[in-house]
Amino acid sequence: MNTIYLDGTKMYTIQSAHNELMRKMDLPLYYGKNLDALWDVLSTIHENTEIFLAYPSAMLNALDTYGARLLIVFFDASADNPFLTFELTDTMPDLPERRTSDDEDSSLWD
Repeated sequence: MNTIYLDGTKMYTIQSAHNELMRKMDLPLYYGKNLDALWDVLSTIHENTEIFLAYPSAMLNALDTYGARLLIVFFDASADNPFLTFELTDTMPDLPERRTSDDEDSSLWD
C-alpha cells in the first residue's frame, strides 16, 4: 500500500498546493496543475493508496474556495476509486524528506 502525507501548511497558494501534490505524489512534470488534472491522476490510481492531508484548516484558510474545491476532488475521487482512500488529520508524522536529484550530499541516501 502506498501512503502519502500532504502538508496543508505548504499549500498557501494555488501554485504551492499543486507543487506539494507534485512532490509528494511523484507527479510528472507535465501534470497540469489544475483540479481536472488532479482528478485524472486520482481516478487512474490502480494500487491501494492512502492519502492524508495534515492541517487542512491551514490550506482552507489560505486557499478559501479553491481549497474547498480541492478537498471535493479528493473526496469524490476516493468515493469513485476503490483503490484510493483520503483522510484529513491534525498531525503530520515525522517522515524523512524524499530524496531529489538536487540533494547536495546524496551519499546520505546511499
